[in-house]
Amino acid sequence: EARMTLDAGAIKVRFTDNGTGLPQDRDRILEPYITTRSSGSGLGLAIVKKIVEEHFAEISFEDADGGGAVVTLTFSPDIVAEKVGALVSNAHTHSENKDQN
Repeated sequence: EARMTLDAGAIKVRFTDNGTGLPQDRDRILEPYITTRSSGSGLGLAIVKKIVEEHFAEISFEDADGGGAVVTLTFSPDIVAEKVGALVSNAHTHSENKDQN
């Protein structure tokens, strides 16, 4: 199940599944090379974390009621506006400097 809500000014996107749930060592699942499987690199969630951060959001995990897991992406409109504004400003400044040369 996927659900999007507005909570205290933040946009939250929650994904809930009914799978096996989170591992006991859940505090480390976003670290590179951490895996609970017998094969695999353990890079998947570390890459996801990096992508989420590059989009000015946060990711969190919790147990779902009745089993499974809940993954929440939280986007703060203020932070997104600030970061996008800085990117636009830097692009504009770069363009002006290029035009002067």
